[in-house]
Amino acid sequence: MVFHVDFNELPVARSVRVLQGDTYCEPYELKLNDAVLDLTGATITLAVRRAPGRGAVVAKHEIAADNAVAGTFTAVVAAGDTAQMLGEHWYEVEIAWAAGSPAFADGCVKTVVAGGFSVYEDALH
Repeated sequence: MVFHVDFNELPVARSVRVLQGDTYCEPYELKLNDAVLDLTGATITLAVRRAPGRGAVVAKHEIAADNAVAGTFTAVVAAGDTAQMLGEHWYEVEIAWAAGSPAFADGCVKTVVAGGFSVYEDALH
């Protein structure tokens, strides 16, 4: 399932639940006024911190677009990262378009999705 995000309604509040040692993986499609938003040249970053607005960042990754022209990417937090987490965290995905990009001639930085990132104990890990 692909989660569709409308640029006019950012940031989307979305909570995540994952078991320790499992990979969090969710595909997204970004649109502006019902048209696909081009991610060509954009930098997509996902970060997880211990608590919103405070605490150390426990995972931070740059994400490559799955298909930049189609506005798709997959948010991923690796199993190795979640294995080191337990409890309540906060995550966000931010996209930065450089000046001169196809989508934003003057550049743009937007948090696309943010919310709670709950990591539960896994009996197998």
